[in-house]
Amino acid sequence: MPLSTYIVEIDWIGDGAFTGTSDDVTANVNGAEWRRGRDYASQLIGRSRSGKSVINLMDVDGTYMSFNTDSPITGKIVPSREVRIQMDGTVVWHGYLQTIKPAPKVKGVNAVRVDAQG
Repeated sequence: MPLSTYIVEIDWIGDGAFTGTSDDVTANVNGAEWRRGRDYASQLIGRSRSGKSVINLMDVDGTYMSFNTDSPITGKIVPSREVRIQMDGTVVWHGYLQTIKPAPKVKGVNAVRVDAQG
């Protein structure tokens, strides 16, 4: 399915509502991958594992750079923030932020890699 049919959100405030400033990061998503918990679909032989996601964000104005004091989410870019990916109102992946790796560019658009587990 094309990524454009998904909604990607990060709860920067930590209130569980996903309604805060910059919580909906969908417009900035440049790519995303995720996998869910079991290594096999079978409940008999499949082992439960933590799901993982990697979300690549374009960061034109430095919103997701923790060192940017002009960002509307300054001080809120910390691990353990809730991350969810939805499609048609159904949550298809849910987890918690582990790391945000900024990749400032000399030329072109800044990028940020968001790693989450859940």
